[in-house]
Parts: sequence; structure tokens; C-alpha cells
Amino acid sequence: MVILDLTDIVEETGKRWAIPLDFAPAPIPGAQFDGTAAGEVVVYNTGTELVFGGQATAVLQGVCSRCLTPLELPVTGEIEAQAPLSLVEAVLVGKPVEMELDLAAVLSPSGANLAELVGQALVLALPMHAVCSEECRGLCAGCGQNLNTETCRCEGANTDPRLGALAQWRRA
Repeated sequence: MVILDLTDIVEETGKRWAIPLDFAPAPIPGAQFDGTAAGEVVVYNTGTELVFGGQATAVLQGVCSRCLTPLELPVTGEIEAQAPLSLVEAVLVGKPVEMELDLAAVLSPSGANLAELVGQALVLALPMHAVCSEECRGLCAGCGQNLNTETCRCEGANTDPRLGALAQWRRA
């Protein structure tokens, strides 16, 4: 957890703070990031709200959704969050307040959790299905052979019987 103390930031209207990223993003279920995130978080006090912005890049470790081989995929997320200044001030003094769930994970009486903010940006940038390459042919549905490395030997013998009518139609 990397906490940014917001007490000085709340008091100085119009000032901009840039914080370089050199820490691991918060853990995300179903996603493992390798090493630290690169980029920066920018915090700006507009006088009515705190605006968090910036960009974070990290390397996702996972498996290809087509052929199940391990992969490393660079992911870049845009950091975008706003919090009303009155809400931030109330949180900093420990008053119970209602806020959106994404802000509740970031703001606390001790400050802003930058690792959580970066983690949220990266999870929004994750692809729906990570693939090792766009040309990935995946696995054979019959024998499970990785079609990128070898040719399938089952020759379609395990065709789904529900598709039998289509096979007949194709031959005609």
C-alpha cells in the first residue's frame, strides 16, 4: 500500500503534484502483474475537487485464452478520478461519509492509496481475452493439441454430433 498524504494538497488550491510510479499495483483477483508500475499520478486541487490523473503501465502475467501458453502482456491504463474537496476533507478527519465504491477503496483518513488507484486503472485496461498473438490458432477441440506448434492428428473424429446436419449440408 502506497499512501499519499493529502493534508497539504487539500490546503493549496491551484497546485499540481506529480508522483512518479515505482511500486507494485494493488493485487487484482485473476490478474498478476510482474514487478512495478511505470508512469505517474498527477493530483490537482481545483478549489472544489481533487482531480487524480495520469497513466500507468505494468506487465500482466497470464495465459493465452486460446492456446493456454504463458504470456507477458504490457497493459497501460489511464488514471482518472475526481473527489469533491468537502468529501476529502471529511474523510481526512475521520468523519463517516457516503461515497462511490471506487473512491472508498482509495481514500482513507491517512490519505489516498495510490496502489489501489493504479490497480483500478490497470484492471479497466485489461483485454477481455489476452492472446499470445493475433494469429494464435488455439487448441484443437477434439484432442487438445496446440495448433500453433503441431498439426492436429484427430482429423475431426470427435465432431460434436449436434453439428452432424451441417456436415451433411457441406458435402452436398
